[in-house]
Amino acid sequence: MIDLLLSVSVQTSSPRLPSGWEFPCSIGFGLGIWFATAKQSLNREEKTVATNETIPGDCLPSDYEHYQAIGKKIISGFSSSERSQIVVAPSRCGKTTVMYFLLDEFFKVYPDMQCWVWQGKTIEPVHPTIPKHRHTLFQMGDEIDLTALESVFDIYKQRQAGDSNRVQVKLIINDWQSIKDGIQLNNTSLFKEVAAKIITIANNGAALNVTVVVDTQSANIEDWGLGSGSIRDNFDIYAVSRIEWVEDYPNGDVKALPKLIQNLDIVVNSNERKRLLSEFEFLKQGLEGNLINTSVLLSTIGNPRLGITPYFDRKTLVWENETIRNDEKIVSECETTSETGFSEFGETTETTPKQVLEGIAVDTPCFVSETEYTPLKLSKTTILAILQKMRNETRLGQTKIIKILWGASPGDNEAYRKAVSEYQELTESTED
Repeated sequence: MIDLLLSVSVQTSSPRLPSGWEFPCSIGFGLGIWFATAKQSLNREEKTVATNETIPGDCLPSDYEHYQAIGKKIISGFSSSERSQIVVAPSRCGKTTVMYFLLDEFFKVYPDMQCWVWQGKTIEPVHPTIPKHRHTLFQMGDEIDLTALESVFDIYKQRQAGDSNRVQVKLIINDWQSIKDGIQLNNTSLFKEVAAKIITIANNGAALNVTVVVDTQSANIEDWGLGSGSIRDNFDIYAVSRIEWVEDYPNGDVKALPKLIQNLDIVVNSNERKRLLSEFEFLKQGLEGNLINTSVLLSTIGNPRLGITPYFDRKTLVWENETIRNDEKIVSECETTSETGFSEFGETTETTPKQVLEGIAVDTPCFVSETEYTPLKLSKTTILAILQKMRNETRLGQTKIIKILWGASPGDNEAYRKAVSEYQELTESTED
C-alpha cells in the first residue's frame, strides 16, 4: 500500500511540494483515501441495517416464496369454516380472483352447493358452476330485484321451520358498497329490511348451512351497514391488496388492507397488528416494485396471516354451457304434437320457455289441457311438474315462483292477484 502511495506521489505533477515533504504528504493522502473508503462502507452497512428494520423481524423470512406458500394455505382453508365471509377488495385489487378461489374450494368439498349471486355493477360469472340465471343485477328503479336475496332467505326460513335439507347454500353479494349506497340513499326502510336479512343469515344461518359471501371496497366496517360489534364473530374477514402496472401507470390499492389490520375489532392483539403491518410494508415494496404480480391476501381467521395469491387467468372464468335437460325434450315434443302447449308461447311473448325454465329439469309427458296456466300457457300437468321441481329441489318460495313463471311482482295489482290465485289453486290440488 505504501509503495503504491509512493508511486502516486512521485508521479504527481505540479505544483511541487517542498523538498522532504513528499513522503509525509503521501502517507497523509493515503490515509485520507483509506478513511473515506471505510466511511462509505460503514454508511452502506448503516443504510442496509436501516432498510432491514422495515422488513419483517429476524424470525420472519424475507423471500416471497414464503408468502406464496401461505397464500395457498389460506385459500385451501377457505372451505374449512362454516361461517359467512367478507372480502374487502378495492377496485383492481384481484377481487374476482379471490372470490373464484373461495367458491372453488367450497365446490370441491360441497359439489352440490347451491348459490345465488347479487351483483352491483354488471352480470358476470363468479364461478363457472353457478348458472347465469342464478345471478341478479342491482338496478335503481321503482322496484329493485331482490330475487337472489329472497331466494336464499326463503331457504333459510324453510330450514328454520323444520326443513331437514342441509345442502350448502350461499348468497354471494358482489360490490356490496354499490348496492348498499344505492338502496340506502333512496329507500331507507328497504335497506333496513335488506341489511336485516343479510345479518340474520350471517348470525344464524351457519347451523343450517345457509351463509353469505360479501365483497366490498371499503375497509371501514361502519360503512358495511352490517353491524360492527359482532362482525368478527359472524364473518370470516379477508382483505386484498394489489398494484397492477399498465403502461407504467399503477392501478390498484395498498391502503385498505393495512387500514383493516389497524382496526382493533378485526385484529385484536397489538403484537399481531405490528407484525402484520411490518410484513405488509415488505410486501408493499414488492407490489410497488412490480415484483409481485398477483394480490396480497390478508386472512383474519385464527392466527392472522398475509399471503400472496397464485396466478389466475381471468379469461378462463366463463359461463358454462347451460343446458336444459329433460325440459328441452318437453318443449320439442309440445311444439310438434300440441296446439295449446309451448308452441303458441313464442307467438305471444318475447321470452322463450328455455329462458324461463333454464336449469329446471322436468320429466312429465306433454298433453293438451283445456285450462292453461301462466303467460307460458302451460298445461296443468306440466306446470304441476315444474312447481314440484321449483319447490322441492330449487327450494324457491311463492314470491319467486310467481315472479319467474307469471312475471308478476307483489303489490296491489290485478296481475299479481291473478297469479297468486292460480298458484294457490295449483298447490292446493297437489295437497288434496
